[in-house]
Amino acid sequence: MMKRMTWILIGVAIGGVSTAAGAAAVRQQTSTVPRVTVAGAANIPEYNGDFIRDTRNGACWLLLRSHVQDGPVALAPAPESSCYQR
Repeated sequence: MMKRMTWILIGVAIGGVSTAAGAAAVRQQTSTVPRVTVAGAANIPEYNGDFIRDTRNGACWLLLRSHVQDGPVALAPAPESSCYQR
């Protein structure tokens, strides 16, 4: 009986150490850089527009918001060059 309990405790200890090491590795990989950043403004009549760049894959998007309606109206892919104009 004592042998079984010893093996169970060893298994729990190994599991705890491996979980803690895995959590530390994940915590180290996360960065404080935001995933989406506003790269520029778009001048479109009746709408507020922003070019948004995804920092993880470099994609560029156009986000439109209405002057009248609160919140986003449309999101569409934009040329990558649009996100690098300031």
